[in-house]
Amino acid sequence: MIMFQKYQTVAIAFFFAISSYFPLNIAESQPKSLMGNVFFYKDIANFGGTLLKTPISKNKIIVQSFNAECSNLNRIILPFYLEKKGTGILTFNLYQNNIERKLIFTTSISVEDFPPPKEMGTYEVDGVFHYIWIPSQTDSRNKSYLWELRTDTISNQVRTGLYMNHKLNPQLQSVIIDGLMHENTYAAFYSYCQYRFEWEKILETTWDRFKREKIFLVFYLILISGIIIGIRLTGRGNSECGYQK
Repeated sequence: MIMFQKYQTVAIAFFFAISSYFPLNIAESQPKSLMGNVFFYKDIANFGGTLLKTPISKNKIIVQSFNAECSNLNRIILPFYLEKKGTGILTFNLYQNNIERKLIFTTSISVEDFPPPKEMGTYEVDGVFHYIWIPSQTDSRNKSYLWELRTDTISNQVRTGLYMNHKLNPQLQSVIIDGLMHENTYAAFYSYCQYRFEWEKILETTWDRFKREKIFLVFYLILISGIIIGIRLTGRGNSECGYQK
């Protein structure tokens, strides 16, 4: 099952390859190589269920804790709804969720740069998926993180916010908004990890698999060889019978 999740990247690579053409997705920490942009796998997909709108206003602070289950965490996607555009700057911070609460990454989000809202996948809601590229966290597997979204400045005419839901996810803790925990409410976001081709490990795993299943493989090869030989002998026999006639 783990191997399947790692290699499901081909099915979704096209979508994310297209998304890289939008200005919102360009960041210093975004991988520059094709391998870095195309080969990845999904860790958290919490966009779904009954979606709730959480407005973003002046001095708003939204904190979402989560546990990563893959190495090389490098992307978080936030779903914004946008009812009325205007000027505003949001700050996104990613912390390691430990005693020190180590800051890993920070970036600014300009509300003014949001594209027009569109239908979000197969869900009957409109909004903007904003991609946040993070320097690849090689040791992120089984570690706890939290991201924080703060409002620096925002004009009064702006009507925007994050989508949330009550979709239970064992990797998430309840969201905290302005210092208050909202039980059984979670940010409807995605997180992804970059897949790195470690050829030594791939070859080692393949060799170990071969050694474990060599009896089956030898039997399978003998069986296939026998079938091929049988087919050829049958065909030769039929040809000789036809010649004698």
